[in-house]
Amino acid sequence: MPTSELAYMLTRHNPVWEYILILVMEHASISLSEDMMLRSSFHYITNDRLQCEQKVDRYYDLNISRKKMEPEEALTEAYKFVEAQNHCDKVLPNPLYEIDGYQYYTCACNFQHPDFNFLITLFGEYNKYGTLPFPGALADQPAYIMEVFQILKSLKLEKDAEDAAKQEKQNRRR
Repeated sequence: MPTSELAYMLTRHNPVWEYILILVMEHASISLSEDMMLRSSFHYITNDRLQCEQKVDRYYDLNISRKKMEPEEALTEAYKFVEAQNHCDKVLPNPLYEIDGYQYYTCACNFQHPDFNFLITLFGEYNKYGTLPFPGALADQPAYIMEVFQILKSLKLEKDAEDAAKQEKQNRRR
C-alpha cells in the first residue's frame, strides 16, 4: 500500500493521527531538494565528467605547460573554460544531463549537499564497521540519518554494479 493511501486511511477520521503524520513528515523525511542534492553530490564525486575542480586543474596545467601563461592568468582562463563547458553559471533551456530521474539544467556543482562530506563519513563508518552515528540502537537513530544512509547505500550498490560490469567488459576484451 503506498504511503499516501495509508496516510489517507489514518487521517480521514482522526485529527490526532493527522497531526502525528504531519510531525513525522516534517522531521523524518528528506525533502526532494535534499534527495536531489545527495544524489548529485554522490555522482559528482564518483563521475569524472561532473568534476569541475579536476577539469580546472587539468586546464590550468595545460595553460602553464603549453601556453606558457602566468599562474594567475592560467587559473582564470581554466575557470572560464570549465564554466563555459559545464555551464556552471547558466541555466539552460534543455537539461544537460539526468541523474537518478532528476534533470539538471545547469552544472551539478551547483547542487552539492552542504553536509555531504560529514554524511558520507558517517555512512562510511556505518558501512565498514557497523558504527551508528548517535548513541543507542538502530531504532534510536534519527530517521533523517537512516534515510540518508538508505539513499547512499542504494547509490553505492548501483556504483559497485556499474564498476563490476565495466570490469567484466574489460576482462572479456582481454
